Amino acid sequence: MLFLALSFFAPMLAVFLMISYLLPDFRHRILLKLSLSVGLAFGLTSCTFFIWLNLFGPPETPYLIAETSLLLITALIFGYAGRHKTDIAREDAVPLADRNTYYVLLATFGFTTVSTIIMFVAKYLYLPHGAWDAWTIWNQRARFIFRGWERWSELFSHYKDYPHLDYPLMLSGTIARAWSYLGQEVLFVPAIIAFIFSFATVALMWSSITHLKTRYQGILAAVTLMAVPYYIAQSAWQYADVPMGFLVLSVFVLFALQDIDSEGNYAYSALAGTITGLGAWLKNEGLLILLCMILARAAAVISTKGWKAYLTEFSSFMKGLLPIVAVIVYFKLRFAPPNDLVSGQGAATFKRLTDISRYMVTAEYYIRYFFNVVRLPAIIFPAALFLLGLSKEKRYKTTVMTACFAIALILSGYYMVYITTPKNIVLHIETSYKRLLLHLLPGGIFAFFLALASPEERKQLSETVNCDSRI
Repeated sequence: MLFLALSFFAPMLAVFLMISYLLPDFRHRILLKLSLSVGLAFGLTSCTFFIWLNLFGPPETPYLIAETSLLLITALIFGYAGRHKTDIAREDAVPLADRNTYYVLLATFGFTTVSTIIMFVAKYLYLPHGAWDAWTIWNQRARFIFRGWERWSELFSHYKDYPHLDYPLMLSGTIARAWSYLGQEVLFVPAIIAFIFSFATVALMWSSITHLKTRYQGILAAVTLMAVPYYIAQSAWQYADVPMGFLVLSVFVLFALQDIDSEGNYAYSALAGTITGLGAWLKNEGLLILLCMILARAAAVISTKGWKAYLTEFSSFMKGLLPIVAVIVYFKLRFAPPNDLVSGQGAATFKRLTDISRYMVTAEYYIRYFFNVVRLPAIIFPAALFLLGLSKEKRYKTTVMTACFAIALILSGYYMVYITTPKNIVLHIETSYKRLLLHLLPGGIFAFFLALASPEERKQLSETVNCDSRI
């Protein structure tokens, strides 16, 4: 267990200290920075694991020594470089309107967290190997890499019928890397990784909304996410869609921090580029998300800040993105077979595009499954909007626009994938669409609470209206 902890927490420590150095060092941002460290740590070490496999072969003792040494050196460098950074004192964005309400919400958060953990453990014990995608794709490929070592790449050349061989190796590589530290396959490792991603998402939701808005809204946002049963079920089943949702949320959070930065620190955008790239290293859907993020951010920033601001930010974004893209391109060209959805296109594609019934079927399932997954947020959001209304603050306008544009583009992209799919369209939607919604669920909740007025803002508005009416 010591080596397993080392495999997880050594990279997280190094990344945390790097983030602490690159970003303004607020004391109360510790949880936020720790949460962001999870995706970067798992993603970057899966890249180095893949590079080692290609250059040196099996990641045995020399790999463990080299990686651990590199991580510790990185931690020491950034820790030493940031030792003189002074903490910047900062009040909560808005003071608490009602402490009693806050404590009730805090108790609700505790109850929801305990219930969520119990649900996660119960579903894991029922399916310890994970559900279909886990044991046929992610965990199975991790086993092939770990057991095959010198012959690991034969998976892509000798087993053509193996499902989704073109999927990148972030999740499978993370699992195989942890097993290499342990020296054996341990069944619960994929579940621990899933658990970490799930609750890092909750922690990031809470800490980011608390920092950007109020503690009151931070807790409510986290509770809203945990109260979606499908989110926890998919996490316990060890699918890659919850980690994808975490990465999308991380990008939105970094864009929000970039938008309120007044010191011209574009490290936020560079980290956003890296994490967006890691989404494409996690699943093929990440390539679509990458394109949509770039387009959405361009539309939002250019319309609110102008071309000059966008080009400066985009330059930093690409600096973080390109190294990850290089790894993905190498994997795709060297190992990955053609994607089944792409290779299935041809003369029949035009017929599918002009078949109105496909649009109607897809739209029907889109609406039905959307409310099936987000039924609780669909109740909470209108109620919160009725009680509090939209915020009048302008500083989050660009972030909210980015999130809304990105979510709309991604959903539209998924919609067109279903329209053109060479597979049975109904079966394809039934087996994938609800999971795809998890890519956007955390980010959507984040954007909503960012756009929502705080209780204090609503109270101030009511007092202003009352004063005006008296006059």
